[in-house]
Amino acid sequence: MKRFIAPWAAMFALAVGAGTAGAGNPAPDGVSTAGANLLHLGGGDVRQTNTNESGDAVALNENGTTQSNDQEQTGTGGNASTGDATGGTGGGDAESGTAKGGDVDQSQSASNSNSTSQDAKAESKAVQVAPTNTNVSVRVLSHGDDGKVEQSNSNESGDAWAVNKNDTEQANDQQQTGTGGDARTGDATGGNGGGRGHGGAASSGDAHGGDVTQSQTASNSNETTQSADAKSEAVQIAPTNTNVSVRILSDGDSGDVEQSNSNESGDAFAGNWNETTQSNDQEQTGTGGDASTGPATGGDGSDDSRGCGCGSKSHGGGGDADSGDAYGGDVDQSQSASNTNTTDQTANAESKAVQIAPTNTNVSVRILSDGDSGDVEQSNSNESGDAWAVNKNDTTQSNEQSQSGTGGDAWTGDATGGSGGGSGDWKSDCGCGSKQGGGGGDADSGAAYGGDVTQSQTASNSNTTDQTAEAKSEAVQVARRNTSGGLEHRKGTHGKPCGCGDREPKGCGCHDWKPKGCGCDSNHGRGGPSGDVEQSNSNASGDAFAVNTNGTTQSNVESQDATGGDASTGDAVGGNGAAQHADHRGWKDGCGCESRSKDDRGGGDARSGDAYGGDVDQSQDASNRNETTQDANAESTAKQLSFAPKGR
Repeated sequence: MKRFIAPWAAMFALAVGAGTAGAGNPAPDGVSTAGANLLHLGGGDVRQTNTNESGDAVALNENGTTQSNDQEQTGTGGNASTGDATGGTGGGDAESGTAKGGDVDQSQSASNSNSTSQDAKAESKAVQVAPTNTNVSVRVLSHGDDGKVEQSNSNESGDAWAVNKNDTEQANDQQQTGTGGDARTGDATGGNGGGRGHGGAASSGDAHGGDVTQSQTASNSNETTQSADAKSEAVQIAPTNTNVSVRILSDGDSGDVEQSNSNESGDAFAGNWNETTQSNDQEQTGTGGDASTGPATGGDGSDDSRGCGCGSKSHGGGGDADSGDAYGGDVDQSQSASNTNTTDQTANAESKAVQIAPTNTNVSVRILSDGDSGDVEQSNSNESGDAWAVNKNDTTQSNEQSQSGTGGDAWTGDATGGSGGGSGDWKSDCGCGSKQGGGGGDADSGAAYGGDVTQSQTASNSNTTDQTAEAKSEAVQVARRNTSGGLEHRKGTHGKPCGCGDREPKGCGCHDWKPKGCGCDSNHGRGGPSGDVEQSNSNASGDAFAVNTNGTTQSNVESQDATGGDASTGDAVGGNGAAQHADHRGWKDGCGCESRSKDDRGGGDARSGDAYGGDVDQSQDASNRNETTQDANAESTAKQLSFAPKGR
């Protein structure tokens, strides 16, 4: 008997020794190890489990930035007016001073600058090193059934979420209203010549309507950098399940055996969300000041208290009249708006499951023990979760500009030259009846310049978006092994072991021994049927998604409305010259006879000044620039290395 039992006892000792050594190995810090050794002497169910699980990891950054500038300016230049000027009797000159309406100069500058940097990293990691479940059932001269054996090693990492969310709003609202002051000069009247004097000159001063100068500058600058890294990793190294059932002279059924090693990584999600809104709203309204000069009237020549320019032997000349220039206020408007945005997004998501050398071993040894073997299920499962890398960016940029400008109007007053003096007895009209009469004064109406309008608009939008998304789901299974083996040495008909000899009787059913006279047959003394054996190794990688979405909207709206100032000059009437006889009048509307020039004592010249309507100069410049770079990489990989399945 001993020579039959000894080999199985040695095998049993090796099995138990191997299990004990494996469970006793030290484990590195920060990882989970588990071992269970049980010397089971038969009986009930056995359940052994080692579980290692990491929780979910969440990293979240959220930022909301709002920047706005609201500017408004209203300016009105003061009005200017000069008083009337009247020359004294005796031919005094009269001059009305220059009038200048107040200018309006407005300037606005608004700027928003924002920089946002977000970095989110989430990692869920479960590491299980050398977990071991060992069950040994030994029956010696002990009949009975063994219970069910369940052994499992489970390692699971949680989900990892890394998310960045940013909202940026930038706005500039600018408004300007300017009105230049009006300018008006007073009337100028030259004094009449006394006795034998000349009539005084009359000069109306220049009038300058107030100018309006407006300038607006608005800019928005935004830079957003987002980085999200999410990683879920499950690593299971050398998980071992060992079940040994030894029966020596012990009849009975073996229970079912279920052995499993499972390693699973959670989902990994890395996402960046960014929304940027930039806007500039600019409005300008400018009105140049009006300008008007007063009328100028030259004084009449000498008189003898009987009427203008009559009764003087010494004949005084009529005074000149000059109406000053009028300048309507100019309007100069300038607008500049710009939006600049740069967005850089990087998302990396990785779900990784690594299972190295998972082992399931089931050994059933029967020595002279009848009974059935139970079913055997052995599995090694390695699965990586889904990986999502997502970048989403929306950018809206807009510029709205409006300009309205009206140049100031310009009017010059009427100019009337003074009548020349005479020496006759003719009393009915001035400037007549003198053989040596004085010449009529010249009349000059000044130039009129309507206000110019100059408008300039510049708007630009610039956007650069760079997105990179990488998603990777990887499952690696190395050197997995499932082993189920059985060895039986059965009894003969009379309960005696078959002996070795030179011949084998018909229907003996012994294995390797050639019995001699043992009396074995095919119906008795055989081991029971073997159960089903299921062995599986599964390695599956999850889905990988890499997504970039970008929406960019850029718009520029520009409006210009300009009206140049009107210009009008006053009437110019030259003074009447002296005449010999009143009945010769009629060359110049009833006054001034025969003489045709000032040298001959003719009537004064009349000139109406030039009129210049306001010019309009408009310029618009709008540009949009967008640059988008997107890079998306998704990879799902399942690797099985060195697979060598072994059956019973």
